[in-house]
Formats: sequence, structure tokens, C-alpha cells
Amino acid sequence: MKKELFSVLFLLIANYVFSQNTDSTKTVDIDEVTVNASRTDVNIKNVPQKIELISNEIINSVPNENVAELLKRTTNIDIIQYPGMSASVGLRGFSPLAHSRSYTLILINGKPSGTDNIASINPDIIERIEIVKGSYSMLYGSDAMGGVINIITKTGKDSLVGSATVSAGNFGSTKLNATVQGPLCKKTTFSMGFTRQEQSKDYKIGTNNLLKMNNTEKLILDKTSYGDVMLNSKYQTNQANVQIDHSFSDNWTSTSQVIYTLADDVETPGNYWGSYGESKKDIDRINVYETVKRSTKKNTLEISPYFTDEKIQDYSDNSDTGYVSFRSYVEEYGLKISDVHTFGKLKLLTGADIDVYDYSSNRFSGKATPTNPYNPDNKNTKTAILAQLSYSNERLDVNAGIRYNYIMYETSENKSLNGSGGKETFAVPTPSAGAQYKILKNLKVHASI
Repeated sequence: MKKELFSVLFLLIANYVFSQNTDSTKTVDIDEVTVNASRTDVNIKNVPQKIELISNEIINSVPNENVAELLKRTTNIDIIQYPGMSASVGLRGFSPLAHSRSYTLILINGKPSGTDNIASINPDIIERIEIVKGSYSMLYGSDAMGGVINIITKTGKDSLVGSATVSAGNFGSTKLNATVQGPLCKKTTFSMGFTRQEQSKDYKIGTNNLLKMNNTEKLILDKTSYGDVMLNSKYQTNQANVQIDHSFSDNWTSTSQVIYTLADDVETPGNYWGSYGESKKDIDRINVYETVKRSTKKNTLEISPYFTDEKIQDYSDNSDTGYVSFRSYVEEYGLKISDVHTFGKLKLLTGADIDVYDYSSNRFSGKATPTNPYNPDNKNTKTAILAQLSYSNERLDVNAGIRYNYIMYETSENKSLNGSGGKETFAVPTPSAGAQYKILKNLKVHASI
């Protein structure tokens, strides 16, 4: 009787809490959420393409060590993740490839993130994440054939605020995070942050689980492995960021941002039995972004140069005698220009992009002993102009546009690969269109091509 009474009481309390949360949720005006990835800052309700939004509240409500963990817990996209801080993502049928580009473009504030490894991005600087499912090549080029993941970072506050947190967990896990935001002067605000994460002990496969498993699940997880240690699974990573926002006048503003990521001796465990594959790697990446913006009632102009540089070193093993077996360098830089004019219910976006992807690498069979690289050094330069027209009313939203790409791809001479090098150019038009219609208040149909 007591158990039944407790169950009824629990259900009544849960129903009350749920109703309170539902009522409070209704007060949030989601119509005011704009999508930066659209390059026109339109309301999310007016974008025909399929979009998922991960808000700051959701980010803070789930455990996450990196963006890969965050996306796995909050959205339904394809992610492949390996121990040793390695993960990639795929959208709309494009496979998440761990060692090559997967046609899902990772952006930070609308500019290239400088990496395809989402496990190396720390969530502490993130305000929200926009996920556009389906090709956005008209706006961003061929790297966005599967879709776009746009990471929006936190900005400065009008008043000085700061926070510091320290946390600890299993396997010697510790995390230190400190942020400070506020005004530098009357027209300038800043945001600074630093995060350090470390796991100082090897991962141990759990012997107890909070959730009960059936016999099939126990067979899949191999119960005999419970209590075993996954050797060589320690890591540490650091990330620092600085952002400065300045207002020159009522119409002109600028945003400058630097993000620095450093991870040394990130261990990779290899196979379960420890018979091969134990190694480590270093990741060193810097992102530099600048945006100058002019805003009036009917026009918004953005000019955004960017530069990213990522260096990765893989070691032959994790011993004292281990040597650097592979080293890669990737530089991405360019300029993005967007000009949006508003004519009543019509918006016209015109723009131009210059994007350069410069890759080089070295491979070694012993200490300072070069061997054949996996790929020749190469450089991909893309120049594009684009235009898109959007129309929105209470029920109908339509956008259509075209991008004209001029692509120059160069490979360097490499005698060890019997490669003489060369250059090819391509001229490719990319059209796009999307539409959605609101049938009822909470029922819409949409399509894009």
C-alpha cells in the first residue's frame, strides 16, 4: 500500500513539474532566433532547409568533454569517434571519415574552423550550434555538400562578469575553466577564457552499470572484459580564446577573435589486447578571425578575413624511444564578403568568397629518416561569387540562388611518389532552391534541391 501511495504521489509531483516546465517553455519566443549559417541572419522559422539548433541551455545541461560528445548526446547525426581525441561527422549520407574530408563543413561564426576533428574543439566557448542538414554548397562551396555545422561563440557583456570552475571525476579526470567578460571602454567589450582538461589515469571498463542490460547486450559488450584497463588512454588538452567587439558608430562594428588549442601527448590505445597501435600525438592549432560589419535598416554588409593553422604530430609509439612518424600542416585562409539588401518581404544576398586550403606533410620510418608520404603536398584555391533571393510571408518561405565557383587545384612534385606535380582548374555553377509552406500553426511542409 505504501509503495502504491508513493507511486501516485511521485506521478502527481512529476506531472506538476512537467506542467510548470511546459508553461515556462511557452514564454520563449523562438521566432527571434536567427540562423547565422544562412548568411542573412533570418529567423529560424523562415529557413526552408532542415535546421537543428543546440542552445546554450542544452549545452550546459549535458555532460560533454568536447564537441563530438556534445553532438552525440543532443542530435541525430552520424559521428565516428576513436579514443585519442579523434572524431568526424557526416550528414545526409556522406560517411564520417576519420582521415579525410567528409563534405560536412565545420564553421566557427561562419568561417572555416581549421579542423575536421570535432573532438579537438572544446564546448566552453560555445553559445549555440546550428546544424544545417542537406547541401549548403550554394552558400559555402563543395565542402558543404552534406551540410553545415556552425559553432557560434560567446560574446562580451555590457557589465563585467567572470566565473571559474574546477571539476574532477573517474580515471584522474580534472577540468579547470575560467572566463571573464565585460567592457574595455564605452564602445568596446571583450571575452576571455581558458580551459584545461586532463585524464591522468588509463580508462577502466566498468564492472557495474547504472542501467540494467539484457543477455544480448551483455554478449555484445563482452562481460569478461569488465574490470580490464584500456592501456594508453590518458590525455590532456588546453584551449584559450580572446574576442574583442568594437563599435565605431551606430552602423559600423568589428569583431576580432583568436582561439588557440594545444594538446600534447594525447595517447591512443590501439587494439583492446594491447598487441599493437599504442601511440600518441600532438595537436597545435590557432584560429584568427576578423569581421567588419555595416548595418542599416535595409542593408547589412560583412567583410570577414580569416586564418587557421593546424599542426599534428603522430608518434611511432608511446615509449621513450618513440619518434615522430608523421607530421601534417594545414593552413586555411581567405576572405568572405556578404551584402544583404532588404526590400519589404524580399531579401537579396550577394557575396564573394576566396578560400585557400594548403596541405603539406612529412613521414618518417625512423628518427629523422624520411619515407614516402601518404599524399603529395597540395593546395586548393576556390574563388566564388554568389547571389540568393529570399521571400517570406506568414505562410510561405522561398529561397533560390546560384554560386559560380572557380577552383584551382595544385599538387607539388614528389619524386618518391613518382609524381611530377601539376595544376587543374574547374569552373562549376551551383544552383539551389528551397521552399516551405505552413499548413497549420504547428504543421509545415518543406523541400530543398
